[in-house]
Amino acid sequence: MRDFIQGKGRVVTTAGTYTGKWNYIYAISDVVISSYDGALEDFPGGGLTIPAGFCPRIDAKSVTIDSGNAFLYHE
Repeated sequence: MRDFIQGKGRVVTTAGTYTGKWNYIYAISDVVISSYDGALEDFPGGGLTIPAGFCPRIDAKSVTIDSGNAFLYHE
């Protein structure tokens, strides 16, 4: 994983759809994702909760966040 200081990103504090090339999401608080377009297969239809402190690689073109605060990073 690349050092985030050298990467680029966006702070997410409001619900919405965020488009771009997002490689990682760092959940500051629990984050609820309702929609996802990217490399991961079998995204659950009911959505997904990423617990606070978790930082999975998502390789997304678009992610819709319903609640929570996060950093979205791209390399």
